[in-house]
Amino acid sequence: MTFCPRDKSQLKDKALLNADVFVCPKCDGIWLPFQSAKSLYKSRKILLPSKYYHDDDQYEIKYSRWESDINCPNDSSLLITYNFKRIEIDICSKCSGL
Repeated sequence: MTFCPRDKSQLKDKALLNADVFVCPKCDGIWLPFQSAKSLYKSRKILLPSKYYHDDDQYEIKYSRWESDINCPNDSSLLITYNFKRIEIDICSKCSGL
């Protein structure tokens, strides 16, 4: 089982744009495992601030980032929060999920 890093609700598995995602029924948050996020990024269906999904480091320095106070639902490590166009995106530095 996978739990929401924000409110600890059990996440529901769903398909979104041909990728597996987990949705929180309580806060409507979405967790994307690395392979799903990478697939969506490469097909240009989502934009991401992180070098985890792009080989060019120039994208990394354009966005502010800080260590979050929430843990990855996959491996329990602390998430890194990126401020991406006024939206906060939490990314795991170990499994690269977001």
